[in-house]
Amino acid sequence: MAFEPGGMSEKLGNRYESRWVAKQLLRLLNEEIRSVTVEPIGPDEQGVDLIVVDKTGIRLLQQCKARCDHNSWSVAALRNKGILGHLKAHLSKHLHDEFVLVSAIPPERTFADICESARNSNDNPKDFWRYQVEDIGKERRKTFSAFCEKLELDPQKDDDLATAFDYLKRTHIELFPDDHNTFSDLLTKAGFILTGEPKSAISILTTYANNNDMYRKPICVDQLWRHLKEKHGIHPQRLEHDSRISPAIEDLQNQFFESINPGLINRKIISREETTRIIDAIDNGQDVVVHGAAGNGKSGVLYELAEHLRQK
Repeated sequence: MAFEPGGMSEKLGNRYESRWVAKQLLRLLNEEIRSVTVEPIGPDEQGVDLIVVDKTGIRLLQQCKARCDHNSWSVAALRNKGILGHLKAHLSKHLHDEFVLVSAIPPERTFADICESARNSNDNPKDFWRYQVEDIGKERRKTFSAFCEKLELDPQKDDDLATAFDYLKRTHIELFPDDHNTFSDLLTKAGFILTGEPKSAISILTTYANNNDMYRKPICVDQLWRHLKEKHGIHPQRLEHDSRISPAIEDLQNQFFESINPGLINRKIISREETTRIIDAIDNGQDVVVHGAAGNGKSGVLYELAEHLRQK
């Protein structure tokens, strides 16, 4: 059901969305996903609160709706709240994107089952309709027909049937309860991933985009770690068998810098033309080989390059 009316409704809705953002940023730090964009701009903005890019490169367009006026998200409820319109607008333009409604209210069971059946099919729209909708029973036929009708699709037409089938495959309703247990789960995950007090970490993550002008730009793991370390003294938990890539790369970087830094005059690098040429080659997508006799300065060039990349 809906929140109580008035200003409290907006506050609770904002709290709900900020906790979902914190969960996605924790997933980013744990390297479960590639990036998170909060409040996208332009064609992606309408009806989308976050864009999450998964490890395969698929964009998940996420809209947060903590509540609706009913006990479940039916096709009619999705239409009345404008969600089906957003779904159609985005999925019709971006053929590999997926649309995710995040809510504390579950989907209507038959609609959720149809979406799951579409994903677990042989990718033939006619077979899906015959064996996974029509033959299953009246409720499925009714829900599928309502979905098509609300999107102005005629399932009797092959192209419209294929479009409806495609939309269903790329539609998800993710249940994210708005309760104490969910917040406790966030604290537990933060404790596994981060050092320091979990409540403080979650507070930092919920306000990260707002406090650091990171709306509408992809947030990546390296910049988020850098912020947590430099601004808040929060570091990754050092687990013995941690398989995440970012901490391993950082450890190798530190080893490299520490191997060169003590030999520098006044701890400063002498800039070399070769470094600029390497950077230009990388920017142009070219492969680079650094070679030269021992003592000619290869390590210094690589040190300067690594420092440039780290600062960038």
